[in-house]
Amino acid sequence: MHIANALILYFVGIFIAVIIILYSLLLFINNSHTNVHHNYYY
Repeated sequence: MHIANALILYFVGIFIAVIIILYSLLLFINNSHTNVHHNYYY
């Protein structure tokens, strides 16, 4: 039972880390995209 709980916590931690990485990548892509547009217009 203890091992199962540890595995669940481990997978939840990986899941959260992946979501944070994907979210930061998405923000980074959005930022560079808007920057490119600003450079294009100005």
